[in-house]
Amino acid sequence: MSREERAAAGGDLHPSAALYRDGKPFPVLPACEHFAGTDRRIARALALQESLGPVFDVTCDCEDGAPAGAERAHAEMVVAAIRGASGHVRIGARIHDLGHPHWRSDLETIVGGAGERLAYLTLPKAGGVADVRRALAALDAAARRVGRCIPLHVLIETHGALRDAHAIAALPGVETLD
Repeated sequence: MSREERAAAGGDLHPSAALYRDGKPFPVLPACEHFAGTDRRIARALALQESLGPVFDVTCDCEDGAPAGAERAHAEMVVAAIRGASGHVRIGARIHDLGHPHWRSDLETIVGGAGERLAYLTLPKAGGVADVRRALAALDAAARRVGRCIPLHVLIETHGALRDAHAIAALPGVETLD
């Protein structure tokens, strides 16, 4: 009898049975994420990622990178950067937080324009699990229009998100908490 069979019969628990009880393995993700908010810095980060391999993710930043009043143009620049990246890089985008008037426009523009290449979308400053559910609903709807599932990375930056961290991590579609 194999270890897996013993584990299934109630004997020793094999790591493969413990780690993947739900049948879905954890994604292999780089341990580091580089945020870049200008076209020049995004290009430099992508070139570095291309030369080093997938040791870090590149996140195009619409939250801190977008000049006030030029949010739409900035999101379109992010789309162009993602679409122009080589096929060997992992590239995502951070949108504005849900309290900002441009968060949904960021999401729709980026997923609609570059959803086929987008590795993930990052949500900053979630106030709690309700905010993450709201962002996931919008992301899922936009991703369905491009025929993909796009995971969400959630930045735990508020007391409410810290309080709800376990519930946020358990939501389908959430890939990481940062």
